[in-house]
Amino acid sequence: MVIKQISKLVLKRGTAVIYDDLQRQTQWISNGRAFYPTYGLPTLDVDSLLYVLDIPEKKQEKVWTDHQYAMPGSLNFSDYDDTERELPRVQTTVGFEGDVWMPVRTSLGLMFIDPAYLKPLKDLDTEPELKERQAANGEIYIAVKRGLELKAVILPIYQGEQLLEELETLTKELSASISRRKMMEQVDPETGEVVEED
Repeated sequence: MVIKQISKLVLKRGTAVIYDDLQRQTQWISNGRAFYPTYGLPTLDVDSLLYVLDIPEKKQEKVWTDHQYAMPGSLNFSDYDDTERELPRVQTTVGFEGDVWMPVRTSLGLMFIDPAYLKPLKDLDTEPELKERQAANGEIYIAVKRGLELKAVILPIYQGEQLLEELETLTKELSASISRRKMMEQVDPETGEVVEED
């Protein structure tokens, strides 16, 4: 786990929460959208959390901190969950309103996660796998695993009609650009005549 990357996520959202996971005898650090286990770190409280994250003193006042003595009840932080389902990888990311989103195809439709939430796992020797899990309330969340081990939990974001409209507009423009390019490639640059294909 790359602490520096978690620190960036905390500063971006202005939130740092430490959760006590009594069942697994560890703690989890969260920025409110992603959760990372603290295996190998000493027991943390609010003060030591900011120290471990190496957040400069001047920026600490901009970060809301909290210590929760239990895990969020609707999510499963175990290595195994019987609702778990593998998610196909999507190679595209979408830039929208200053953020970057990575699409994930869930059983409830297309959702998005911030690919920066995978950066704290850069130290893993294999590419982490994304799995869908279903919370007690029916909501979907993402379990990030290496083999059988749970390495992170990410809450996806649903993007609505505004993003759809932007993508539809871009699709039409790209299609028109490709058609124009193909037409230009069929014109002889010397004569200006259309080159007939054999």
